[in-house]
Amino acid sequence: MYGTYINLIFIEFRLKVGKGSLRIDSLFANLKIGEHTFYKTKKRVYGYKGLSIIALRLKDEYLILARNIKQEMALGYYKKRWEIEMLFSAFKKRGFNLEETHMSANEKIDSLIAILSLAFVWAHNLGEWLNDEKPIKTLKYGRKAMTIFLYGLEYLSEIFLNLKTKRDELVFVFERMEFKDFKK
Repeated sequence: MYGTYINLIFIEFRLKVGKGSLRIDSLFANLKIGEHTFYKTKKRVYGYKGLSIIALRLKDEYLILARNIKQEMALGYYKKRWEIEMLFSAFKKRGFNLEETHMSANEKIDSLIAILSLAFVWAHNLGEWLNDEKPIKTLKYGRKAMTIFLYGLEYLSEIFLNLKTKRDELVFVFERMEFKDFKK
């Protein structure tokens, strides 16, 4: 469905062009921040033949993909894949520490994943609201100090760890748990 993809994270990677080769980032040096483009011919990358090269200019770097699917679809698929990676990251190491449960019963794992999915949506929703109210600090190298999800999760944790003094906030966060697509 998604095809072969290679995220060329090493800008020193050289692509054969004519009789020579060029650093891959130099092919896209004319892009402005937020712009993307496609290399005009398909290339062989790490042994994979017929790959389209897609480049997106970020603030201080490039996202360069090599894909064997339609160029126009590549960035959309990559965005979906990245969102899934971030969800798994939140489940595993950056929030819920799922692997530390050492569960092996499939039914219990299924239930836990369902609960964690709801908690993720809730924390992310709260993180978006919090970020609108008080934006996450941007660090000196341009990245945010934390993710939207973690911002919301830390807020929820603070409330649940201090229920006696934060009852009003608990009511508020339950009101923020909306599932807009399910409303009649």
